[in-house]
Parts: sequence; structure tokens; C-alpha cells
Amino acid sequence: MIMNKIFSSVLVAAAGIFALASCDAQTDIEAGGTAVQKVAGNWEVQIDLSNANGEVVAEDFLGFGLLPLYTYNTADNSSKEMWIDNREADLKYYFWYFKFKVDVNVSKRTFQTTDYVPYDSEGTGKAKIVSGKVMPGAAKNLHGMPNDSIAFLITFDDDSDPDTYYLIHGQRYTGFSE
Repeated sequence: MIMNKIFSSVLVAAAGIFALASCDAQTDIEAGGTAVQKVAGNWEVQIDLSNANGEVVAEDFLGFGLLPLYTYNTADNSSKEMWIDNREADLKYYFWYFKFKVDVNVSKRTFQTTDYVPYDSEGTGKAKIVSGKVMPGAAKNLHGMPNDSIAFLITFDDDSDPDTYYLIHGQRYTGFSE
């Protein structure tokens, strides 16, 4: 009985010391956003068949509806490039999975590739993005409130018709569903 009380007291004291030590400030750096936070996000997008001018030929031509897309900072937190990633989308083998870096201009909220770049780590093929843009407040969420929008044209060198473009567009994910 006395041994249990001693053990409990030692355990409580150790937990208290650990809690106080973990609150100790180790740095003066304030938590904050990333260099590309104005264009980074979790998006819900649709894929439309398009031409090189961005004119839609067929809306949601694969019938997928809204799919996830992510844009986020690089490991070195560069303000000149970001990742674009649809690897979590359930594309059922009818569209490309891609994850690659794009050039970004944060102040203009634009992004693109200057040429074709490998679109996955397997080296399956190359993709090119043109006219990428994040537009603050340009969309409306389910409740009619302004929401950020994203749109870009993408083409793949291993497409059966390499002159085909796809318009990927949508809005920032809000967590609300219909």
C-alpha cells in the first residue's frame, strides 16, 4: 500500500516535471504560414476536356465529379515553386495521377511549367501546365460565401493525342457537402 503511494507520487511528480519542461520555449521563431500560402490549399476540382485556348470541349468528360487536388510548399519553402498533387484522387485508371513541382508567382497567384516536366516519380511521362491561377473569392461555397478558386490547363506528352488539353478547375475545399 505504501509502495503504491510512493510509486504514484513519483509518477505524478515526473509527469509534472515533464509537462513544465515541454512548455519551455526552445526558439524565438513564431509559427506561421509558408512562402506559397496564398496559392497553397486543398481543392475540389473538376476535369474538363479542353483545347489549348482553354475552351471547354466536354465538361466533366469522365464523369468523376469533384476530385481532390493539393497545392503546397516545397521542403525548402521556396516562394518560386510549389507542388501540385492529385495522387489521392480516385481516377479509376482513366486519367493521370500526377505530383510535380510548378513555377509560381505568389504575388500574381499564378503557376505554370516552362516546359514538359516528369509528372510522377516513376517517370511514366511528362506534363505541362499553362495558365495556372488562384483567384481569391472568385467561387461561392455551398452556403453562397466567397471562396478561392483554382484553374489551369494541363497536357501530357504520353496522351494518345498530345495536343489535347484538360481544364482542371474548382474551389478550395470547405468541408461542407451537399
